[in-house]
Formats: sequence, C-alpha cells, structure tokens
Amino acid sequence: TGPTHLAGALGVPMVALYHCRHRSRRFAPVRHPKLRVVEHPRPDNRCDETVPMAEIGVTQVWSAVRELLERAEPVAEA
Repeated sequence: TGPTHLAGALGVPMVALYHCRHRSRRFAPVRHPKLRVVEHPRPDNRCDETVPMAEIGVTQVWSAVRELLERAEPVAEA
C-alpha cells in the first residue's frame, strides 16, 4: 500500500485494487479525492491468502479508470 499513500500525498489520480484480506477500509489513503478503490469481490469470510487477485474483473477496473479520466483536469501544454 506504500505507493498508494505516496500518490495520495501528492494528489496523483489512481485506481487501487485491494485483496479481500486487505480491504481499503483499513489500508487505503484517507480523504484522497482522486482515488478510486476496487475491492476484491469475495466476502471476507471466504477469503484467505491463496485467493487470486485475478478474481477482480477487468470491467470493474476499467470502469474506475474511465471515471477518473472523465473527471481529469486538462493538462496545460508547454
């Protein structure tokens, strides 16, 4: 989770994926307006260290990315 906290401190937009053993409610940066969290779909009571992150669907991640891109501020050209 270190990179998410660095990005959060710098205000960098990001999509963060969290495993069902390490939910965002415990590990995500707080009050980061440009953070989109994607939680693992498996319930906590059916999760252990062997559960793959691949159970998070591409569609769910892409939806979070699109939401950030649609709200992105224009970049000034040099």
